[in-house]
Amino acid sequence: MKKFDLGIIVTTLIIIVFSSSLAFFAAKVVGTPKDINLIAKNVSIKLTNGGLIGDAVISPGWNKINSFTVTNNSKESFRYNIIIKDYINTFETVGNLQYKITSTNGYNMSDFEELPKSTENRDLVLAYNISIDKDTTQNYTVEIKYINSEEDQSADMGKTLGGTLYITENTNKIVTYNNGSIGSKLLSDNTTKLTRVNFDSVYTKTNTNTLFTSTEDNTLVYYFAGDAKNNWVKFGTWNEDKTVVIGRLSWDTTKLMGKSYSTMSECTSASDFNLNCTTVELAKKGDPMYWRIVRTNSDGSIKLLYSGTNPNSETAYIAMNEFTAKSKDTMYVGYMYGIIGSLENNRLNTNDSDIKKIIDSWYKINLKSYEDYISDSAIYCNDREVGEGTYQANGEFFYGAYTRLKTNKTPTYNCSNKSDKFTVNSNAGNGKLIYPVALLTGDEISYAGGVKDFGLNEPYSYYYSNSLGNSSVGANFWWLMSPYLTASNGTGGINGVHGLDEFNGYLGYNSSDYSSAIRPVISINANNIYKSGNGSSASPYEIETTASYEVTLTVNNGTGSGKVNVKEGNNATFTVTPSSGYLAELETNACGGTLSGSTYTISNVTSSKTCSISFKKEIPTLYTKLITDKSTVLTRTDFSTAFITRNTKTLYTAREDGTTVYYFAGNATDNWVKFGKNESNQDLFWRIIRTNSEGSVRLLYHGTSTTATDAYIGTSKFNSYAYNIGYVSYMYGSSGSIANARANQKNSSTIKTTIDNWYTSNLEAKGYTKYLSRTAVYCNDRSTPDNYDFEAFTRLKTNKTPTYDCATTEDKFTVDTSTGNGKLTYPIALMTADEVSFAGGLYSTNAPTWYYYNSANGS
Repeated sequence: MKKFDLGIIVTTLIIIVFSSSLAFFAAKVVGTPKDINLIAKNVSIKLTNGGLIGDAVISPGWNKINSFTVTNNSKESFRYNIIIKDYINTFETVGNLQYKITSTNGYNMSDFEELPKSTENRDLVLAYNISIDKDTTQNYTVEIKYINSEEDQSADMGKTLGGTLYITENTNKIVTYNNGSIGSKLLSDNTTKLTRVNFDSVYTKTNTNTLFTSTEDNTLVYYFAGDAKNNWVKFGTWNEDKTVVIGRLSWDTTKLMGKSYSTMSECTSASDFNLNCTTVELAKKGDPMYWRIVRTNSDGSIKLLYSGTNPNSETAYIAMNEFTAKSKDTMYVGYMYGIIGSLENNRLNTNDSDIKKIIDSWYKINLKSYEDYISDSAIYCNDREVGEGTYQANGEFFYGAYTRLKTNKTPTYNCSNKSDKFTVNSNAGNGKLIYPVALLTGDEISYAGGVKDFGLNEPYSYYYSNSLGNSSVGANFWWLMSPYLTASNGTGGINGVHGLDEFNGYLGYNSSDYSSAIRPVISINANNIYKSGNGSSASPYEIETTASYEVTLTVNNGTGSGKVNVKEGNNATFTVTPSSGYLAELETNACGGTLSGSTYTISNVTSSKTCSISFKKEIPTLYTKLITDKSTVLTRTDFSTAFITRNTKTLYTAREDGTTVYYFAGNATDNWVKFGKNESNQDLFWRIIRTNSEGSVRLLYHGTSTTATDAYIGTSKFNSYAYNIGYVSYMYGSSGSIANARANQKNSSTIKTTIDNWYTSNLEAKGYTKYLSRTAVYCNDRSTPDNYDFEAFTRLKTNKTPTYDCATTEDKFTVDTSTGNGKLTYPIALMTADEVSFAGGLYSTNAPTWYYYNSANGS
């Protein structure tokens, strides 16, 4: 884990006895708090008041508030943990030294919690997986207090509290759940997510919509603790009538232990557990199964503890039996075991324990038909690591659970040895299970609120109680699967939980050859489709148990990749968005779905699918590229002088038909375009004149190279006829007047015929017509006030006021009739004198502007 020294609260305190009669403590602060910059992640921490937790004197009733901020200046969200490094706490009284972290927009605790005891320095995680968005600051206060108790606190005199507050980058794997799944619903319903740090005391606080965080195999997991009210699940149905006869022992007056038999005679004739034989109905065929959610697993599945046929059940077990009837060898603490002689031999796992045989038989009858919904990679830990002492086949020593749960009070979800990781899937664990079902561990009970050798207080933790607050198993002791110790005679002790007695919910242990209740545990796939419920006993979570399929979508060139689980025949939907530079149009569509807006839908799903889509690249148009490339946009107001200034990255604006258009002027050097080929297969070069009102870009022909001095297609008369006003027309009807010329324009001018012939032999023949605008207007303005001078004369010679507007529809030469006269066969014509004026030209004046020069500054 990568660590970043926060230096926020320096908590190393040397406690000196001030008085033997009063609990006064002098606190010496060691270390200097400082601001730390998490350079690699660009996350900064700032102290606001020095960060010291101790005053000169600490006594009962003392408290100290410290503040700090976390700022994320990076370009992405950041996840971190808050820890106390080198934490030590040797205070002895219970519940007096407490802390609370509060924040308006970060990790927040609603109540004070006890700081755990620790006789050796260790890193204590206060909060897991806190997320901070980019460009965000989170403000925190940490309050630590030593309460004034009515009990004697003198035992704390001379004790030590120490450590340094850090943040560490959260590098744990984060499991993601498909939309519409039970896993997604679980996380969204439980909006409060906290981290418990103290497992010294039982935790029975009533809570709703609250999950606690920890880790398993470097994966973030969530669990329920205390009197959780919303972790009920209804899943599965009993497929048999289950009535048993339970026999007891003469000396077991509390009736903690018992053994179940099939018949009364079998009970009364047994050699042991043969007293007070009582018939107990556990279930009828068709009864529903109720469960309590324990936690999520590292594979993402959700672990469930069997809790009877209804939420009020006090018979939430499937049988009562020995863990293994054999004893006198430590190998019998194994859920499966091998042979005698060594721990390695014990872990060969070639033999089923008696309890496993019973659980497997029950599963095969009642839940095998549901196995599509149950994880085969979830781990059930039968931790046989030695904790204290030395392994002996027939001598006393203690397993890891003893050290974790009794000595140190530090439970873990990790299972360190693969041979102890009971799974069906051999990649996830030992692969020795036939069916994905087993038991809880002692560690899981500790996380849920239990403490070794302590009973629960009311309200009880969920693992003990039913919906009415009573024991779910009556007075019976029930098995866990954590080996606890081996006695001097070789008999193994295994963790379990007390039922209804003076030690309600007490986390204890029993000899493996004693008989107790069995509460099976399964793990449902977290991506099962959520059906209904809010997790309460009245409305438990349910999943769809009809056929469903997983649909995976990979989105290329955009966002929205993910997985959804879909009931057979339903549609799978994803919200997708193209990346910048891509269109909301599909280039590839592997599964044939449909895109409507930002919703991609695969209809009528009847099998699992792995699909992919790709968005089309948004290829910029010439118009878009032109606008984005030119950093300077100006407006000319004076056209009375020639404009020949050399320039680049500059456009000028004007109006055409009420629309802003852009044009080049002066000696512009960056308006070149290569487009098309001629009939000799030579490239054709052009100069951009301007944009048109309908968005197209107007080009002036410049030959077959940028240095061409013959940038024309040939020579031609404008018209072969003269001495008639109508022959100024690019096309005309009849002669005699402009009105006649504009009417019924069937006749092409000589120059139009020349241009059209060149076009058909070159651009048309090479297939380039599809790239040309049919709505662009080429203006042959024939307006005249006196049948002698035309309006261009007045605009360009007299007034010096060029225009891109073409006043008369008959003079707007176009291919398409929507924007003009529709008389052109091909989308090509000539530049206008007004366009020359905008470009920098001036009537009867030398004007070497871009339309004059080639790229070598020649004509």
